Amino acid sequence: MKIQHFITTRFCIKLPLREKNGAIWFRKQKESLKYISYRLKLLEIFCAPSLKGQTNKQFTWVILVEKDLYPEIRSRLESICKSMPFRAILHNYDSAVPLESTEWLEPYFEHAASPSYVITTNIDDDDSLAQGFVESLQETANQAIIPKDIPFAYYGLKRPHQWDFQFTKQAPLGTHSPWHRHDFFSNLGNSTICRYPDFPFTQFGIVHVKVRSYFTTDDGVLNEGSRAVKQLLFSYARNTGKELNSYDQRLVIHEYKNELTGLICNHFENDQIARLTEDKGSSKPVFGQKTFPSINIDWDKLQEYRKDFEVSQLQLRMNQMKFRFSSIARRAARKARHQFRSFGP
Repeated sequence: MKIQHFITTRFCIKLPLREKNGAIWFRKQKESLKYISYRLKLLEIFCAPSLKGQTNKQFTWVILVEKDLYPEIRSRLESICKSMPFRAILHNYDSAVPLESTEWLEPYFEHAASPSYVITTNIDDDDSLAQGFVESLQETANQAIIPKDIPFAYYGLKRPHQWDFQFTKQAPLGTHSPWHRHDFFSNLGNSTICRYPDFPFTQFGIVHVKVRSYFTTDDGVLNEGSRAVKQLLFSYARNTGKELNSYDQRLVIHEYKNELTGLICNHFENDQIARLTEDKGSSKPVFGQKTFPSINIDWDKLQEYRKDFEVSQLQLRMNQMKFRFSSIARRAARKARHQFRSFGP
């Protein structure tokens, strides 16, 4: 039984988003060299070492980049790929090819014959997976999915730890805390296990906070795009002779459970910047590797780049105020767009 496992990281790519009226637009992504260099430093500190530290290294890491990425950034990423103890690839992202399909991954299949199962896993450039994640995922596939001939299954983690990555005199390495938001599956570790070619599908098609909805007939919590993906999954299942919602969810939805499942970095260049200002209840200072014993972090790189993350209390308050004002502006813009569309044909 041949398995291909791809761990994917989107690095500063502009993703197409589909709105309710069917229009497609591209999320604005900061393109300055300064911003992309900042994200690369986060990848070097968090993402790359956490994959390098996996107890099972039988996977391929695919980093998606823009075709016109700055040459110096591309060169550094290529060096990182060459340093990995597993196959690592830079993939030029093409918005015309949907990421939820395996089409763009098929050129990277390692064997002459097609694999029997394709596993895909997400990790962002500023996050980390616990050392045993890949091993546990592949064990689940080999013991609980493949022997039962299940064509499509989900694997993920909930409630990762989080690191507020802002260095102050009171917390020279920032603070950490348990996850404080929802109890849904996280985008970190978001994984699909698909029998190939029956399910030519990747984790990019799954909205991690709505996983269970893909295995039921209830579409109430899904938006238009997610419903289309769900219909596609159900059609794949029917072609195998079985309805997707007929499977016991305990057989098709699996959770990685460990004392420390993963680590999400909260910082001021994150789309989810709100997490920095939210009350987490029990934040504590970070004291180095002993704070995250089962997650590999490049502490030398952190010390090398630490000035990029140091903030004074004044800067901290200014950033918080900037965030609050920008949040108000975004809400006003969304309201204005909604009102404008309501006058359309």
